[in-house]
Amino acid sequence: MENLKGFDLSVLKADVQKGIKELEAHEDEINDSTKVSDPISVITIGGSPFTVKGDISIVGGLPKAGKTSCSVFMLSTALMKVKPEGLDSLGIDTTFCEGEMVVYIDTEQPKSYTNKLRKQVLKIIEVESHPENFKVINLRKYDSQTKMKKVLDLMDRYPKAHLWIIDGVADLIKDPNDTKESFGVIEKFMMKSEELFTAIVLYIHENPGTSGKLRGNLGSEAERKCGGAIAIKKIKDKGIHSIEAKLIRGGPDFETIYFRYDKALGRMVSLDATETIEVKTTTDKNIIKLNDRVKLAKQCLITGHLKFGDLVQKILELAPEIEGKSLSKRTAETRVTEMKKREIININGDYYGLADKYIPQP
Repeated sequence: MENLKGFDLSVLKADVQKGIKELEAHEDEINDSTKVSDPISVITIGGSPFTVKGDISIVGGLPKAGKTSCSVFMLSTALMKVKPEGLDSLGIDTTFCEGEMVVYIDTEQPKSYTNKLRKQVLKIIEVESHPENFKVINLRKYDSQTKMKKVLDLMDRYPKAHLWIIDGVADLIKDPNDTKESFGVIEKFMMKSEELFTAIVLYIHENPGTSGKLRGNLGSEAERKCGGAIAIKKIKDKGIHSIEAKLIRGGPDFETIYFRYDKALGRMVSLDATETIEVKTTTDKNIIKLNDRVKLAKQCLITGHLKFGDLVQKILELAPEIEGKSLSKRTAETRVTEMKKREIININGDYYGLADKYIPQP
């Protein structure tokens, strides 16, 4: 103790605190010596990485859009060591779980519907008894706070689970418009996915009539923070469903996948190439827009090449019939620019004409 006389302990305390801060900074730092694995894909859709280890992904859609069918194939393919050749899983493929837990949590449907999903999975993987590593949980009867606690308890119980699907994350909080609650629940699952190094898929309903906007602040925060987001939609008058890529951080967006219910098989099946083209032609906004521009150009230039001003005048005359609305002169001029950019028309000197591929062949 004699040696400590006159020693300023505050200096020692400051050095210790500095050392702790340096260690904490090093723990979170990424540099050449940091061991960080490349993204490990868990669920691919259309060949693109929708879900990876250590991250959350989002499935959105209106009720009855076909979200349950997507869950069935996410779960089924996770439980298959070898996928049967020609298996139609709507373009959904989950890596094999290697005996690790695959957990589906339903927060909103009656148990009978949850059990129906379970039976569909068993039918696809062709087993009669329920696999021990496939956990199906129904939490509908509990309040939001209890549901959330039970979900976190399950994650503590199965820390090495391969995949988590939580169907109805909005039911884990009281108000999906409450910023604090919404941000908190998304933050919690982000932390859990990192801590457990697992894949977590969260289902959130769309608001009716909002062109795909997910519910409240919860949906907005989920889309900002997730690694992948898809929308499940239904074309009611055609009985056709679709899976659309909204956000794929780790790869390219996949082409929209179309599917329908097959009574003979008792499940959803993908449309064939011909059916897909037909649906796209009549429902895809970009294709409809392109077809309208081609039709307009053909009608305007059916008699031959026109100068810019004459072509604009023709567009003003014919657009109401083809596009269903009158155009301003400025918009008509923009149509010419768009047609040229889309290579529907070309320019030869001062004259505009149809691109060769759109000229009717004799």
